[in-house]
Amino acid sequence: MIDRPLEARRIAALIALLMGILALQACEGSKRADQTLYVCFDRSGEADRAMGLLRGISDRFGYRFREYGGQAKADLETIDANPAVIPEGKPIQADIQNGDGKVLLIASNFGSVGEDLRVSLFYHKNEGKDSAFHRAVVTGLETMEGVQLNRSAAETDANPCGEN
Repeated sequence: MIDRPLEARRIAALIALLMGILALQACEGSKRADQTLYVCFDRSGEADRAMGLLRGISDRFGYRFREYGGQAKADLETIDANPAVIPEGKPIQADIQNGDGKVLLIASNFGSVGEDLRVSLFYHKNEGKDSAFHRAVVTGLETMEGVQLNRSAAETDANPCGEN
């Protein structure tokens, strides 16, 4: 006789382990972001526009843009993750990798009440704070109409976009 609850826990543990491994690889050994931007939107639909902007910047620099929000949301729901972490609307989880496969940016709305995004920037040898890529990302987001960037609350404020 098969113990279904035990089998389900094993499957959930395996999925969690695989997601952890993928997350560590994406962040190259779980390196903390060198800069975190909270992108706060005044109206609905702007997150899609911001993702289009990031995709365009990635294309301009010849980098790889990878979007995997739907799969990440499904995986978290499968393992019964804390619902506060899973976005209610469209899941956004994407990264941009340079030609060497190093992650330069991760954008996500996981853990956000609305569409607001958390954009984590990672610096590497030729892609530091003042690199053309990082300047293009920050400037592009800053110049979007109806968008507010919050840099000061990077690791301390639980509601950087004023969410309830």
